[in-house]
Amino acid sequence: MRTTSIVLVLVLYLSTVALAAADLPAPSVWCALSTCPVVPPNLVAQANADAIKYFGPGASGTCGDGVCDTSRLETCRTCPSDCGTCRTSFAASQCTRPGVVALSFDDGSSQLTRSLVDLLRKENVKATFFVIGKKLLDPTIAAATRYAYSAGHTIGSHTFTHRSLATSQFDPIMDPTAPKIPRGIGPLPMEALRAEMVLADLAIEAAIGVRPRLLRPPYLETTPQSLAWLETSGYVAVNINEDSNDWRLRDKPAIATPETVLSQVKAAHTAAGKAGSWILLQHELYSYSVNAVSSIIAFYRAQGLRFVTVDECLGQRPYRSRGSIPFLNDALQSKVFKGTPPASTTTTAAANSTTTAGAAGSVPTGSTAGNSNNAAATGGNALGSNPSAAGGDAKADPTAKNAAATAAFGSSSWVLFLGMLAFNI
Repeated sequence: MRTTSIVLVLVLYLSTVALAAADLPAPSVWCALSTCPVVPPNLVAQANADAIKYFGPGASGTCGDGVCDTSRLETCRTCPSDCGTCRTSFAASQCTRPGVVALSFDDGSSQLTRSLVDLLRKENVKATFFVIGKKLLDPTIAAATRYAYSAGHTIGSHTFTHRSLATSQFDPIMDPTAPKIPRGIGPLPMEALRAEMVLADLAIEAAIGVRPRLLRPPYLETTPQSLAWLETSGYVAVNINEDSNDWRLRDKPAIATPETVLSQVKAAHTAAGKAGSWILLQHELYSYSVNAVSSIIAFYRAQGLRFVTVDECLGQRPYRSRGSIPFLNDALQSKVFKGTPPASTTTTAAANSTTTAGAAGSVPTGSTAGNSNNAAATGGNALGSNPSAAGGDAKADPTAKNAAATAAFGSSSWVLFLGMLAFNI
């Protein structure tokens, strides 16, 4: 009985200690693909080191401790005392000024990215590319993303594996052979959302040297819970108000032509009515859609519209500011851990930030689709981050106490003490 009691107490103690980790969960927790990608260890190490650096090594986020701990899933919805009031109720789907149109391309990068960039250069048009993080683990694809970025186009996130930010479901775009689990079987776990976003950020940063703020939700799907985490973390969720529906032609070779895509864009533009400004969705995966871009540009120009990138459309910065905390919006930059991280954490972070940009899965030094077969978004514009108070890194205070760590220790100690009493050891 004595041995059993000791074992039970140790289990309780270790379970409490386990809560102290803000580490990314294993792919089996967040990846919904039948074959999940192998995530480079340096990306995982960087994500975990950053979480401890900014949010501390203590117990699970404690609302009211002054730290808006998005690594432990605190948000403006779950803890407004630490994370402020939520301002976003839906993803932005319209520009802040009239007479403009933003071309956007999802599901890249791809083998067609370079030719698309060259085409846009000839047309003197800048666009926005929402890329899937796991694809950038391929050096060739990462180089294509860098090519688009260097040409002046905006790079945004389309998550790491293209998982819906609303439901736990199979992904018919990225994993067409997966078992057909019905859509909407349950909400997306927030741990999965965090892993999808953070890993995509790091893969993009490895390719272009900066972390994105713009996010195109796969399937254009979100929930109030996922929007709250995105807003708190400083992302701008971007929807559309015009859809080329090019993805619907992928299995219809007889009509999968640039002419059909153009016709569908014209129909979408007519349906949008007097929106005043537009965000168009295409996919750079399909040659027939890429080959329609020149005609689409000519159509919009005939309407007297001016071309902008999505960040210009929304009046938002496209990337995280260098030196800023990459897990919080501008207004929350001071809501971080004020203590000193463990030496091993600091060392790990430094070791994982010394590789050069461009290597697959690497993190550069000093740097901070989906189909749209859901209902079309209504017009309007809600910005995904608080625009006020551009913040910098909070200064580390080695003399300050880590309230969360203290709570973790105290909690663990009480569990052990109460267990000893209960089992009369």
